[in-house]
Amino acid sequence: MLLSVLFGCSDDETLINEDEVLIDINNPDVLTSSLNIEGATIVTGTPPASSTDFDAPVLDDARDLFTFRGSELIVPIDEERQSDVAGVYIQVKGASEYFDVPSSSLGVTGGRVSFGRKSKAFRKQEDIALYVGIPDNLSPGEFCVLYSVYDKESRVSYNK
Repeated sequence: MLLSVLFGCSDDETLINEDEVLIDINNPDVLTSSLNIEGATIVTGTPPASSTDFDAPVLDDARDLFTFRGSELIVPIDEERQSDVAGVYIQVKGASEYFDVPSSSLGVTGGRVSFGRKSKAFRKQEDIALYVGIPDNLSPGEFCVLYSVYDKESRVSYNK
């Protein structure tokens, strides 16, 4: 799944201290090393390819997200069977490394009500999200991340 991340600035935030060394948003490897994802392991290479197994997790379509330097990017994980998510792979497009984030490091974004087919009753289901710390000295611009989820059987998600 491809996710475009737009980094925005208001007029007040465009003022940059002359002594501040900016992280080049156009250098995927430098950008990767500056992101903070709690509990993640950095792995060299590209994430595993999507599984062809029918029971692999399924992700909904990506969307553009906006964030500001010094804040947190919240990536909602729209997976149909969220209880099966064992972790997330996320990579800045073009980087030589990616993050492997275990489900224990994912957060929740609130809740939603869903209808259980087997129980024929309403139940509340938490939405899960990946939180990415954005450094406060990131140069203005735009970058994209690729991400997928995997389940306990190491099946990697595919997109609808």
